[in-house]
Amino acid sequence: MRRAYNAILNAPSTLWATPTFGTPRLPRSLPCRHLSIVDSPKLHQVEVGVGSSGHVILDIHNPANADAANPIILYLPRGPCLAEPPHPPTTSALSALNHITDATTIQINYRISSTLPFPTPVHDVLACYDWVLKTLVHGPASWQNPPRFPRVGICGELVGGSLAAMLALTECHSQKPGRISAAALGNPIADWTFPAAESPHEEMDAIDLSDSRSEAVEPLLRKRTQAKQRTIDSWTAFANSHSLSAQALLSVRDTFFTKPEKWFDPFASPLLFFRTATTEIPTLEQRDPATDPATDSATDPASVPVKKRKARRPYPPLYSDLRLPIMRVDVGEESLLRDQGVELAERVKRSSPSYMKQAAGWGEGLATEQLREDVDVELVKREGVGLWGEDELVEVGRWLGEALCRHKG
Repeated sequence: MRRAYNAILNAPSTLWATPTFGTPRLPRSLPCRHLSIVDSPKLHQVEVGVGSSGHVILDIHNPANADAANPIILYLPRGPCLAEPPHPPTTSALSALNHITDATTIQINYRISSTLPFPTPVHDVLACYDWVLKTLVHGPASWQNPPRFPRVGICGELVGGSLAAMLALTECHSQKPGRISAAALGNPIADWTFPAAESPHEEMDAIDLSDSRSEAVEPLLRKRTQAKQRTIDSWTAFANSHSLSAQALLSVRDTFFTKPEKWFDPFASPLLFFRTATTEIPTLEQRDPATDPATDSATDPASVPVKKRKARRPYPPLYSDLRLPIMRVDVGEESLLRDQGVELAERVKRSSPSYMKQAAGWGEGLATEQLREDVDVELVKREGVGLWGEDELVEVGRWLGEALCRHKG
């Protein structure tokens, strides 16, 4: 990945006008300029260039007892996903993180819109992370003997949670100063492919309704209906939620992605680092039934994307130097993204070296030696949709501060 990236860096600058999705890194020598101080002497803004595609503004909140080796917490806003945002965290909440964690808090105002679709936000976040590495991690504290490098944590919600997961899962090299050591994710959009709609005929395929013995058919139908109700997924159960609906997320997806193929990139859908997608890439007819007037999408099973069985992908690779960070995943009990968050937490936990080696048949002894490297994952279920407000963000900040203190690397 790094070699391919370096090749792009040496290419003509015009290539940056149409960045390739999945490009793992961005230039390390990033232009930036400091903007005016806003509201408080502890808050200032920095403008970071992203190749030739514009710039991103960072809001930097410095703690009262500023020190070059203070931890760094990156905060990624939730993005334009909600029709009626319920009071997102404000500058005062972000400033409170400084008091609680004694960390430098940086809000990355990544760009995302119909004119700046994916992979723009991915490139923005990577560029800003590179700026943090160059300017803060490898700053004055690293010149001391012995050098001191700030520990870095990240948190984000919804779209920001997706981007935070992407960065945490890819920028966690065990010997790298400034690696992401802790990550807190709130209702992350971990898989933009979303659950495929079932064919209206799917539930009936296994039962022959032509059987005249209705007394034999009806109990089977009733049993299947009851089983389906018990195992209904969160996407279906809370699709019509007022705060965060399926229609709103599908509309956002249509706006932020120019092609359905881009939903399937792990840098956009971090769950796909750990498993395959549950659907095929939609065909042209499935994307827009209007292209075939004779097709009725409500009755034609061919118009529904084909469902696939999930297949595990080993991540990180067994001999990689990636060591996943301490992680916390917050989900709402009534959020349609609940199942995604739960699955992400489970798959991160299962990626631990001991689990992987036991699954590969390495034996109990070797697996036990790796227990100290197991991934520390916490799943937090909140009432309702579970979106972060100021109080929740302060709680998350407190958790990040403790997690960064536990981190030894």
